[in-house]
Amino acid sequence: MNHPHDNEFRFNWKLVKDLWKVMTPYFVSSGPRQPWYMTWFLAIVGGFTVPVLSTIYAFMTQQVMGPDGTPVGVPLDALMPSALSWVVGTAVSLALVYGYKSGIVRKLWKPYTFVGIVGVAIAAVVPFIAGPTPDGEALTIFGKVAHYLAAMLPDLSGAADHKMLIAILGVPLALGAPTFFMWGMRKVMDEGWRLLGILTALLFTVTGFNVLLNYLMRDMWNALQGKEVGQFWQALITVGVIFVIGIFIVIPYRWVRDKLGLQWRAWLTERMITRYMDNRKYYQISQMRSVDNPDQRISEDIKAFTGGALSFLLVILDSILTVAAFAVVLYSISPLLTWTVIGYALFGSVVMALIGKRLIGLRFRQEELEANFRYQSVHVRNNAEAIAFFRGEEMESDGLINRLKGAIANYNFLIRWQRNLGFFSQGYDYLVVILPIAIVAPLYFAGQASFGEIQQANSAFNQVLAAMSLFISQFESISAFAANIKRLVLFDEELDRPDPADMPGRPRIKRAQGDDIDVEGLTLMTPNYEHTLIRDLSIEIKAGESVLVMGPSGSGKSSLLRGVAGLWRSGEGTVSTPDLEDMMFMPQKAYLPIGSLRWQIVYPNADANVSDAEIMAVLEEVNLGSLVERFKAEGGLDAELKWDEVLSGGEQQRVAMARLLLAEPKYAIVDEASSALDDENEEHVYQRLQESGTTYISVGHRKSLLKYHDRVLMLDGKGGWNMYLPTDPEVQ
Repeated sequence: MNHPHDNEFRFNWKLVKDLWKVMTPYFVSSGPRQPWYMTWFLAIVGGFTVPVLSTIYAFMTQQVMGPDGTPVGVPLDALMPSALSWVVGTAVSLALVYGYKSGIVRKLWKPYTFVGIVGVAIAAVVPFIAGPTPDGEALTIFGKVAHYLAAMLPDLSGAADHKMLIAILGVPLALGAPTFFMWGMRKVMDEGWRLLGILTALLFTVTGFNVLLNYLMRDMWNALQGKEVGQFWQALITVGVIFVIGIFIVIPYRWVRDKLGLQWRAWLTERMITRYMDNRKYYQISQMRSVDNPDQRISEDIKAFTGGALSFLLVILDSILTVAAFAVVLYSISPLLTWTVIGYALFGSVVMALIGKRLIGLRFRQEELEANFRYQSVHVRNNAEAIAFFRGEEMESDGLINRLKGAIANYNFLIRWQRNLGFFSQGYDYLVVILPIAIVAPLYFAGQASFGEIQQANSAFNQVLAAMSLFISQFESISAFAANIKRLVLFDEELDRPDPADMPGRPRIKRAQGDDIDVEGLTLMTPNYEHTLIRDLSIEIKAGESVLVMGPSGSGKSSLLRGVAGLWRSGEGTVSTPDLEDMMFMPQKAYLPIGSLRWQIVYPNADANVSDAEIMAVLEEVNLGSLVERFKAEGGLDAELKWDEVLSGGEQQRVAMARLLLAEPKYAIVDEASSALDDENEEHVYQRLQESGTTYISVGHRKSLLKYHDRVLMLDGKGGWNMYLPTDPEVQ
């Protein structure tokens, strides 16, 4: 459906709300405890694994100048306060948050809870970043607590002689804690949450590795400039080891990401299908034509959404971590460079938004036009024989070409805006190569920075800029994803939209259950309440009777059957029917589901206990006994073919009639279901219906049907109606 403001669609809070609306059900459905399991896992990663690994790294690689001017390693006991303050701060923050959610803190300290949590978080972060003051005093209360805890530890002055042993013991301990937690929670923690937790932890690890490589590359370039062979090879080997370890981090990261995306897609698709099929919502959408191409939205749009949403969320989280980590590195080298990268990224994002704001609407329109073109192509394929008989190739070709031209014209607008966007984005990327070196080079010439720090600054600048320029670098993907969100949200809203008959102030047909079909005072309207088809109809059909509904085309014959079946509820009056399980409806176009030949006969009772002999017998009754032999090579009754293509129109109707005869319902509603049958087959089928004692209502134009019915309901096409006997001259 085309919307008047599609081409004006842009990033706004509604887009964020729409994204949140579609995302949250997957994680909310797993239960209220799952977010806490996730929080505990991340607390272990951030509050224990991160400080332990950071301390080990600093202990193994960091050097300071000793009293004699020679570099020496940092004592382990000097690193412990910062690590412990981080651990303590994280534990207290988690306890306060949990206490607030559980109501404990709100009862004890309700007015100041939020301020307290924020203060705790700041107190936990500051000691970790800044460490103790030069005189050894901690900056915060947590820092003081950490110093007291560190003083209680054994003497660690001799730890420098056992660096490798400490690393061998410390790294498995740091990584083992979150691994053991996840393993222990495997039976109570939802798989989706587990995968998300593992993915987040791996993302933290990748960011940490990038920071580590940044420092190692600095040391390597400094050693190369100073021709320090030993330190150069040591740094190079360390980088190589990090790359090898990175393989076992990056590959699992991608696998877990794809696994979570696949699971999310399966869940969301099943949920959408369930909602689409519930309460005949699929029928309401098809009748109201409120959403175009629902099949594409279920199959393609959900697939694109789950993959895109997960990818963008991870990219955003990675960008936040990268900015937080590398901004500190960059600021330590040049504060000016830090503010430059922030300003440059903001400038680029604003300009990109101004230039590219139309892309989202154009992409949404392109999706719609491509779907319409694809729909007509499928329509030609499905109706090839009818088109050939009518020699309608020219009109069909014109229709296809016109739809193609619409898609091409819109795409032409799209690539023009992409071109305009490219002029800016390409220049933006080129300037990045020059900008950091131009700012840091004067520091190098003045002796305030080493050659390795220039390389480090350049690398950190690019990392921060790439993270902050997410909107620029991903604009094409974001615009396509935003259009995808809009299509999916419109479909989601349509699934939640109530039936027009349920809206206040609109008349609605009352339903009741009885032994017979009884219609009293029925006024039938179209689902959109724009047209009245039948007025004040009253008719009672007792068990064993049969009624033929006739009238001019468009008089509401098939619509009346929809009202009796409960598909249409728009109107007034009361319709009383037996239990719907005792009724079978035969639509005008024979429906052949996707499945085996056996399934065509037993549909919709997939669990029906019917023997092959019974199926063969009913096929013989409708003169289709040769059908099984005809498809013997494909599996006979178990053959799965495109039955609506391999069977003729008459054969399709006879298969549908075989389904009706096998089911032997107490009541049958037949909507011109014998229009493609010859007189002999039609007579045989109706004789079998009469012999079975089935009460049936038929819709038809052929006067040959009169002799198989007890009464005739004649509609005049203006809302009026009359009842006749089959022998009355008015129907002859």
